[in-house]
Amino acid sequence: MEHIDESSEKARWRSVLNNILKEDYTEEIFDALWGSMGHGDRWKTKPKLRRTLQGLKDIGFRLVVVSNWDNRLHRILSDLNIDDYFDHVFISTELGAEKPSEDVFNRALQELGTPANTLFHIENSPANDLKPALRAGWNALLLHNRIPHGLEPGNVLGSIDQLPEVLKSEQAVS
Repeated sequence: MEHIDESSEKARWRSVLNNILKEDYTEEIFDALWGSMGHGDRWKTKPKLRRTLQGLKDIGFRLVVVSNWDNRLHRILSDLNIDDYFDHVFISTELGAEKPSEDVFNRALQELGTPANTLFHIENSPANDLKPALRAGWNALLLHNRIPHGLEPGNVLGSIDQLPEVLKSEQAVS
C-alpha cells in the first residue's frame, strides 16, 4: 500500500492538472487552484444536509467524516458551517492511507474506540467506500440515486434526507 501524505497528494494533483493543461501548466496555476479549492466558497452542500445532520445528532448519533482528502478539508467544513456536526474528521493524508484500504477504516475504528458493528459508513462509491467498510466490519450504505449493478437495494440510500429514518429503524432492530 502506498503511503499517502500532503506532498504525495499535491504531486498527484499536479500530474492531473499538468495532463489537462499540457503546455499551459505552470506552478502558479497549480498553487492558485490548490489554494482556491481549499475554501468553502468553492463548494456547495445539498439543501437538506444541515437538517439531516442535525436530525442525526438529535437522535443520538455521533457523526464522523472519513475522507480521501487533505488537511484543507478542515477549513472547507468550517467555511461551510458544518464542522460542528462532526465529532471527528479522518483524512487520508493525516492517516497515511486512503480508501479503499481497510487500514483507513481500522485506524478510524481504533481511534473511535467503538465496536465496528456499531458504525455506519455512508458514501457514493461501491469500490472505495461500501465494500471496504463492510470488509472492515462496519455497516455501510451507498448514497446513490439508483441501485448500481450487483448491489442489493438494502445497501443503497437514494437521498441523504432518508438517512435519519433508516438509522432509526436500525436502532430499533439492535
